Amino acid sequence: MESYGFLKALFRARRSIHYNPLGLIIRGVSDLVNDPDNDELRKQWRPYAAKVAGGFAHCVVKELLRAHPLGACCEQQPVSRSTIAASQVAV
Repeated sequence: MESYGFLKALFRARRSIHYNPLGLIIRGVSDLVNDPDNDELRKQWRPYAAKVAGGFAHCVVKELLRAHPLGACCEQQPVSRSTIAASQVAV
């Protein structure tokens, strides 16, 4: 339920073609459906499920940062006068 609200808000935050935020939901599942002992199993497996989901999220973020370092898209290269002159001629 919370995931749906988060992704819906993220979708509504898109204001233009150039602003396209992405989202990812990682869940740790610790119970079985239609099991009469569900509460006891959930209590037993919840810590493990949380650790596995947290470890997976850590690996995903680490890989994303390796592939796309923070600030890489924002770094501005100095523009030389010859580049400006060439762009004005091309127009």
